[in-house]
Amino acid sequence: MPSKTVETDGNQSLAELQTAVQQQEEIFGPLTALGLQGPNNTMTFDIGPAPANLTVLETYDGDAPPAKDGHDVVSAGGCLVEGRPANLVAYRPN
Repeated sequence: MPSKTVETDGNQSLAELQTAVQQQEEIFGPLTALGLQGPNNTMTFDIGPAPANLTVLETYDGDAPPAKDGHDVVSAGGCLVEGRPANLVAYRPN
């Protein structure tokens, strides 16, 4: 399946980053990965229809994101939130 990777400013708040991800999901299709490229966060999407449920972003501590009842983990990894390194997880309600 073709994919599209988009960069977004690493100085965004978590709420701003979540809005950016959700807007891009509506344009390109479901989020598949989050990452970091220099001072920017990267978002990768499978090109296709928008998902029925948009992702929800949260920060977490430790090596792995916690399970969240009623949600599936889409992607987790290192990103920037307000210019600072953070572990970020994208959950999709199921």
